[in-house]
Amino acid sequence: MKFDTSKEGLHTLMKPYKAALMAYIWEINEEERTGIISREAHQYLHDTGDDELKMSRVAVIFFLADMVEECV
Repeated sequence: MKFDTSKEGLHTLMKPYKAALMAYIWEINEEERTGIISREAHQYLHDTGDDELKMSRVAVIFFLADMVEECV
């Protein structure tokens, strides 16, 4: 894992789209535990209007799959 010490928070460890997705997942889980599917995650990134966050759905799927593997 590489650290970018010129940045703060999740951005020191993750690409912007990954950090945005992690923050969004935490946000939607504040009230109660809920899951997210790749379509919803991909749509969220595109709805932000930030071109830096617009990733392919495949990239989102791989990231979410990696996060599931980290939890197992």
